[in-house]
Amino acid sequence: MLSYRACDEQNLTTKVKPAFEAAIRKMESLGAILCDPVEIATFEEWKTRVKTDYFTVILTDFKEDLAKYLSGMKSTDVHNLQDIIE
Repeated sequence: MLSYRACDEQNLTTKVKPAFEAAIRKMESLGAILCDPVEIATFEEWKTRVKTDYFTVILTDFKEDLAKYLSGMKSTDVHNLQDIIE
């Protein structure tokens, strides 16, 4: 995980850092409550998490949606997954 501070030390240029700090001060002056540090997943961590979560959702949704679809079929003898397997 990266935080703003880790990113600051590693990647922010001399032009970006003052602009970023000014934006933070402006948001605070307007009443924003900022959480610092905030952990942000690296792109690789995000990709791994998305692939895992997406695959889980797809498997779950596919099973439920297929069951709903098949149960509503009127012009066939296939009404569930078991009917397809047999």
